[in-house]
Amino acid sequence: MKSLAINKMQSSESAWFFIKLSLLFFFMSNMFIMMADVSSACPFPVGVCKLYSFSILFSLPGKVLLHALLLVLALFYLFEKKMSFVTLGLFFLSCIIISYHESNGRFHHATIFSPIFAAQSFAYWKKRSRPEFDLVQYRVQYSIQMIAATYTLAGISKLATSGFGWINSGEVFALQVVKNYSFIYFAQGTKAALDHGYHIARLMLEHQYLIRFFLASSLLLELFCFAALISNSVRRWYALGLLLMHTGIWLLMGIPFGVVAMPMIIFFLNPLYWLYKQVAGVISSAKV
Repeated sequence: MKSLAINKMQSSESAWFFIKLSLLFFFMSNMFIMMADVSSACPFPVGVCKLYSFSILFSLPGKVLLHALLLVLALFYLFEKKMSFVTLGLFFLSCIIISYHESNGRFHHATIFSPIFAAQSFAYWKKRSRPEFDLVQYRVQYSIQMIAATYTLAGISKLATSGFGWINSGEVFALQVVKNYSFIYFAQGTKAALDHGYHIARLMLEHQYLIRFFLASSLLLELFCFAALISNSVRRWYALGLLLMHTGIWLLMGIPFGVVAMPMIIFFLNPLYWLYKQVAGVISSAKV
C-alpha cells in the first residue's frame, strides 16, 4: 500500500511537471508576442493600467527587465521553487502585460492566464497556512475551475446579449463568415479565401437546422462546463467536445483556436504527459 501511494504521488508530480512545461510554453510565447507588439505609450488605459500606465516597463530597458523577470519566474515555476511568490509574480506580470497590450487597442484575448496563476497561488498560500491541505490535487483543480468558469461566462454572455435567440442566428453567422474571410483576403491577397468564405456562408444558409444544432451544442458546452469537474473521465470527454467546438469554429468561420483553448487542452487532457507515458511504456516493454 505504501509503495502504491508513493507511485501515485510520483505520477501526480510527473503530470504536474508536464502541465507546467506545456503552460509555460504557451504563456511565455504569448507574453513575448504582446510585449513586442507595443511601444512605450498607453493611449487607452484599461485594466490595471487605469491605476498606473506602466509605460516605463515597455521602453527598451523596461522590456529587457520584463523579459528577464519572466524567464527567472518561469525557471522557478518549472522547478517548483518558492511557488507561493512565483505564481503570485506571474499573476501580476500577466495582468500588467495583458492590460498594457489592450490599452494599445490590441486584443490578444490572453486573459485566461491571469486567473490560472491566481488560482495556483491561492492553493500554495493555503498550503502554507494549512499543512494538511491537499496541494497536489487543488493546484490543478483550482486551475480547471478557472478555465471552466471562463467558458461558462462566455455562454452566459451570449444569453445576456441575445437570449436563446442566439441559437437561431445562423444568418448572422453566415454574414460573419464572409466578414472573417474578407479580412483574410485583404490580409493575404488570395481570392480563393474569399470564394471559400462565400461557399461556407451559402452552405450555412442552406442548412439552418444543422447550424442551429451546432450553435445549441456549443452553448450547452459552455454553460455546463463545470461538469468537467465531476471526474477525470468526464473531463476528458468534455475536452473532446470543446475541441470539436473549436475545430468547427476554425473550419467554418476561419477563426483559429483562441488562447483559452490551449490551457483547456493542457489541464483537461495533459497531452504531453500522455505522450511521456506512452514513450515510457514502450521503453519499459523493450527492456523486458
